[in-house]
Amino acid sequence: MISFHPASKDTPYRGSIAHDFVVYSSCSVPVLARIMRTYSWSPIIWTEGRRLKANFLRAEYFGLDYDKPHDAEGNPVNLETVSRHFCDTWHMIGTTRSHQKQKGKDPPCDRFRVLLKAERTITSAAEYEHNIRKLVEDTGADPGCVDAARFFFKCGSIVGMNTTADAWPVEVPPDEGGTDMMRLRYVEKCRKARAVGRVPPFAAKFLTTKVDGNSLHVPRFKYGCDMARGGWSMDEAMAMMLASPNFAGKTITPKLLSEYERVMRDAYMAVATEEERKTPA
Repeated sequence: MISFHPASKDTPYRGSIAHDFVVYSSCSVPVLARIMRTYSWSPIIWTEGRRLKANFLRAEYFGLDYDKPHDAEGNPVNLETVSRHFCDTWHMIGTTRSHQKQKGKDPPCDRFRVLLKAERTITSAAEYEHNIRKLVEDTGADPGCVDAARFFFKCGSIVGMNTTADAWPVEVPPDEGGTDMMRLRYVEKCRKARAVGRVPPFAAKFLTTKVDGNSLHVPRFKYGCDMARGGWSMDEAMAMMLASPNFAGKTITPKLLSEYERVMRDAYMAVATEEERKTPA
């Protein structure tokens, strides 16, 4: 599953894209290749398609950019060296519009991007960035393309792939144990609230405090995560949300309802993925 921006098909190199990314949720290699060649795309899924690190929802792939002929230590970086590095790993390689062209003062060289499949779903922006930095250090990729809000312009052509190999291993950041412990304590707090008939603190605030409609995007997702952690069903969470001050009396069109349900599904899916991860005993 990757994100892409449908409107970028007509304006392929507009750099100010901040929202309206949509998700391709399958893993068909021909379709992934077509998306990479046709649209601005990202390996990252963001809440409601809004490209912000704070909106990081999950990633099943890594995205790497290569636009220099050498790494920081002077070792050659090109299609051959990178293809060899990832030869036994699930990957797809696409050239950029500057491939083998003069780029400002930089001479022509191989310029390309790699879509690299992760061995498991990543649900933390910190974990994504930690692994991208490691990949940059190991392979000479662009160190400026390591953030969890990164997208890439369309590729010129797909020039290499191995889509039958194993996925790339995901490394847990050094402080992830502490983060997991904090998460476990918070999950326990959500469940205790449910046991006594209350909703978790953030969810309670969301249900009782009226806010500007334009500020509801991330809170809706966080509310859904809290309700999922507490053990409420998605239908229960939706019903309580629609009866709250932020939604009561509002005309809920089928389009709006579909959007709300999509955000709620994303939240419940994120929590389900979260619980599958290895946590301290």
